[in-house]
Amino acid sequence: MLDRQRESDVGGWLLRVAVVGGGCNGLSYDLYFVEEASPTDAVCEAPLGVRVAVDEASARLLDGTTIDLPAGGADFRFDNPRAKKVCSCGASFEV
Repeated sequence: MLDRQRESDVGGWLLRVAVVGGGCNGLSYDLYFVEEASPTDAVCEAPLGVRVAVDEASARLLDGTTIDLPAGGADFRFDNPRAKKVCSCGASFEV
């Protein structure tokens, strides 16, 4: 069940998508909310009005990536054309 009060606390924020070291293949995706983008971030608007911020280093590794949250799904799915190897759970990758 959605917590409407908690949901409204991040209204207007951006979803930061980043690539960080870790996972079985060396790199993994990190998603979290930020109040504002940094001046060097790439910012785009995804469906449903979600604004997404990506730092410069991550943008190079995410170029062409699509992110999906399947209906009823609990996990985001990443389709990253730059990934040469992806772990079985899809949480980490190698370029």
